[in-house]
Amino acid sequence: MFKGVMGLIIICCVGTSGFWVFKKLGLPMAAMLGSLAATSLLALSGHFPEAPMMDGLSAICKIAIGVMMGRRINRETASLLRKMLVPATLVSVWMLGLSVISGYLMALLSGVELHIALIGSAAGGLSEMAIFALSMNYDAATVTIIGVGRLAAVMASIPWLAEKFSGKRTWKRLADDGGGPAETSATAPKKQLSMSRGETLLLAAFSVAGGALLDKLGTPAGLMLGALVASGTAAILLDKTFSFHPYIMTAAQIGIGLTIGSQFGQNQIMYLTSPRFVASLAVCSSFMILATLLLAFVMRKLTGFSFLTCLLSTSAGGLSQVVLMAEEMDVDPLVVGILHLARYFSIVACMPFLITWIVE
Repeated sequence: MFKGVMGLIIICCVGTSGFWVFKKLGLPMAAMLGSLAATSLLALSGHFPEAPMMDGLSAICKIAIGVMMGRRINRETASLLRKMLVPATLVSVWMLGLSVISGYLMALLSGVELHIALIGSAAGGLSEMAIFALSMNYDAATVTIIGVGRLAAVMASIPWLAEKFSGKRTWKRLADDGGGPAETSATAPKKQLSMSRGETLLLAAFSVAGGALLDKLGTPAGLMLGALVASGTAAILLDKTFSFHPYIMTAAQIGIGLTIGSQFGQNQIMYLTSPRFVASLAVCSSFMILATLLLAFVMRKLTGFSFLTCLLSTSAGGLSQVVLMAEEMDVDPLVVGILHLARYFSIVACMPFLITWIVE
């Protein structure tokens, strides 16, 4: 018991050190990727300590991330989504289909197993897709490698494309939240009554129960999705918001990074040093960028929005970066934020079931 506790403490210290290094260097997704990098180096060294309580830590982090995601759902967001139902549906369906096609293409070109390629290619949050992989005992480390490569390519192309069509420079440094929705003027909950301490504790218990129930029923990523549904339902029914310290999300992402990093081994080194894998990732990322560019043209014809608005609304990048870019370029960040939320939640909710159905 003592040995297991000490092992977990060592792993957490290593992962947190990786987070601080990434943060000091100004690298993106510092919480998840910094802890992942540090923990993976520890795993590859062959001196990874025994930590049987890692599964419990991972479960807590999955529920915490689900609660944070559910908080984005409120009556105002639901009302805006209804008003933008057609474009939101188009973006959601298109991105779901694009994720599947890109996954098949990645599997064909690189030789990676289909379920790994599908999860890694899904245009959802990195943390959320990694949680799904972990819940199914898939290779979450390789999933993350594919997801990071895709996100890096997309985020590098958006400023160039935006400048191409707007004539405005977008070199301004944009903060990153690890792949999921962030608090912005477009997506932050409106001014609402705050939940009391008792209501917040009840919500926490409800979220744990919801996550445990879906996990027990064998739902893909059940812990995260159960907590998401519970917190989102409570926010809508009560029409109240709840506050949390930003370090909670950071800690949850560090926890997920630790879990993924512990899986790193020779397979991941082989992929990272394989010209075929790297070339396949570049091809699939380019395909996704071109397909979202086509979606922007379709959205422009359908809605009459400016092309720049459509371009930012349909990109497969992180929500916080794209919304901040919209504010900088005088594009309506509310439209961009709502359409990205529709894409994000549809992929997080649907892709686990879709992938499970495809591979079984």
